[in-house]
This record gives sequence, structure tokens and C-alpha cells, in this order.
Amino acid sequence: MDTPITDSYRFAFVPVGFNLGFERKFLLAKSREHGLPRVDVWSGPWIDLQQVGILMNRGEFKGASLDRLTGKPQDGSRVTGWYARQEYGKIERYVRTETDEFVRWCRWLLARLPELRSEWERRVEG
Repeated sequence: MDTPITDSYRFAFVPVGFNLGFERKFLLAKSREHGLPRVDVWSGPWIDLQQVGILMNRGEFKGASLDRLTGKPQDGSRVTGWYARQEYGKIERYVRTETDEFVRWCRWLLARLPELRSEWERRVEG
């Protein structure tokens, strides 16, 4: 499989996500379990938007989750039950929805945050 994840160039793959600590633990465990090359999303540059979500939630951790910040209909607590019951279609739909909502939110942030920086710079200079 051709993937930039295992490329030695640090910027070949830059993970962007929400709560990458969870993804890190998951990928490390699964790559070890399946005898795959070690995948550590913190081994190079990475962008975790969880902190942005916390700031958008007035600095509160509680409520700063993708299901509260986006159109994602629920948190991931049901996934383990679906896995146990082999309801893989539900898991796939959940992951696709989560991905779509994260990308939509990320695009919105990429459009809005430069405006905030410009506004801040005008205040600093003024």
C-alpha cells in the first residue's frame, strides 16, 4: 500500500483531527496488533483542533466535542456496541458522517480564522 504515513519526510503526512490523542492510541495499538509499521501521529507535525473547539466553547472542556460543535448526530459511545454486534455498516456510516462534519467545520475555520487574525492585528497596531 502506497501511503505518505510511513514516509521519512516529516511533512509528507500531517494529521489534522479532533482529539488526536485518541487516534494515536488506536493506530499504535492496531498497527502493533496487525504487525504493520508503527504509525504514530505525534511523530511529526500535527494539528489538533480540539483546542479550538474548547476556545469556541468559552474555554470549557465539557460540551467541546464534535457532536456539539458540528452537525454530527451523536458521540462515539455506541461504536463499541455496534462492533460487538458486528454492525459494521453502522460504524462505517458513523465514521463517514463524523468525517464529513469535521471537514465541513475545518473548512469553515480555515475561512474564518484568518479574518480573526487580521482583526486582532488591527487592534494590536491601533
